[in-house]
Amino acid sequence: ASLGFLGAPVPEKYGGAGMDYVSFMLLVEEISRGSSSVRTTVSVQTSLSETSLMWFGSEAQKEKWLVPLAKGERFGAWAITEPEAGSDAGNL
Repeated sequence: ASLGFLGAPVPEKYGGAGMDYVSFMLLVEEISRGSSSVRTTVSVQTSLSETSLMWFGSEAQKEKWLVPLAKGERFGAWAITEPEAGSDAGNL
């Protein structure tokens, strides 16, 4: 978290590094050379939690959640299982 990896693709406005996705994928590739589990943590935090907020969150949600997520003060989750839909995100 102190190196800013958890907020790499998050815009600087929300406490991230504002890294473009090609650079971010290169970062993730280098992280995976050292530890696949750390790479998974960074990828899930950024790709599922932060990216969902960046694309679909309101400004209030972005201000409330992206800053602590990008700083590693909070960790996001992405729950998709719903009654009658199961875990098929396309049917939720």
